[in-house]
Amino acid sequence: MSEIEATTEETVTGTPTRRTGRRTALTAGLTTAALFAVAKSSPAAAADGDSVLLGTENFAANTTTVAADVSNGATLVAQSGGAFGIALHGQSLTETGMAWGVYGSAIAPQGRGVFGEAGGQTGNGIGVRGISYAPSGRGSLFSAPATGTGVVGYVGEVEPTARPGVGVHGASSVGVGVRGDSDTGTAVTAFTPSVGGQRTGVAIAAWGRVRLINCAGVATIAAGSSSVTVAPGIDLSAASSVVATLQGSAGGNTTVKYAAVNTTANNFTVYLTAASTASVRVAWHVFG
Repeated sequence: MSEIEATTEETVTGTPTRRTGRRTALTAGLTTAALFAVAKSSPAAAADGDSVLLGTENFAANTTTVAADVSNGATLVAQSGGAFGIALHGQSLTETGMAWGVYGSAIAPQGRGVFGEAGGQTGNGIGVRGISYAPSGRGSLFSAPATGTGVVGYVGEVEPTARPGVGVHGASSVGVGVRGDSDTGTAVTAFTPSVGGQRTGVAIAAWGRVRLINCAGVATIAAGSSSVTVAPGIDLSAASSVVATLQGSAGGNTTVKYAAVNTTANNFTVYLTAASTASVRVAWHVFG
């Protein structure tokens, strides 16, 4: 039987290791008690200091450390060649408190605690994916100090500079930095909490042009007409309101009289106080 030599050292090159006090297993689907019972009764259940046996479960009372002074390489390599295979599986069997199945850390100034890469040249591979089945769980959770950025997502070759105090930073030199999609709900929500009954924060701040599609636009009232009907392409309700402003002279004192919303046809009509003497544009914005 092939063997891999491993130790249970408390230090690596003189540096104390992180003692988590957690026991991990390579076999999923077993409870903590069942796993330990199988491990202790199995011939492969080794005592501290024994070798790690391939192809079966191994058990130890203390942390096992594998260390190597490797540059531009890996200390430990796990490979899987099967379809839907898992090269490395980390699992925490602690049933209470906070625990980690896989923990990665790096102390270098430009280090990466965990790095995931999808190397396929076709398809839609994912470098790192997180899933949570807890009712109030999170598929992923990222944090940073006040001077850092919680999450950075970017498109392009150059990693953007961190934005101090930003939770999520999306950047793209060619497309869209951040996009939200929702079929029936709200794609993006901006919220500032109330403090003492007042909302003093800023929900949305924009530097540069703002483009509103479907909820704002420009229509033209033909000469001799006193109204124009617009179908914005969005669902209108009794709570919908329309603000309309002429972008030129309709002749004399003619101006916008009112806008009437038709929730059945999902359109609205802008009426003037009189027929326009010339073709005139009217800008509109739907709220609600």
